[in-house]
Amino acid sequence: MAKFIEVKQSCKVLRRVQGEDVYEYVEEPIFINKDYIETIIPQGDSCIITLHGNEPHSITVHHSALWVIGLINGNQ
Repeated sequence: MAKFIEVKQSCKVLRRVQGEDVYEYVEEPIFINKDYIETIIPQGDSCIITLHGNEPHSITVHHSALWVIGLINGNQ
């Protein structure tokens, strides 16, 4: 049975404030199947999770790499 972990994804969002483009980061919860995680790259307080599959891609999450590894190795 697949095990999913819940993490907060950091997304860069563009919005217009008084006629100017302003970028901000928004966090949204997502679920990741731990079987698809290929690598976890530390980035200080956040990390990049690389997923494998038909179309490999990466996700920047607002958690440390150690925290994500703890979720993966946590209670089965």
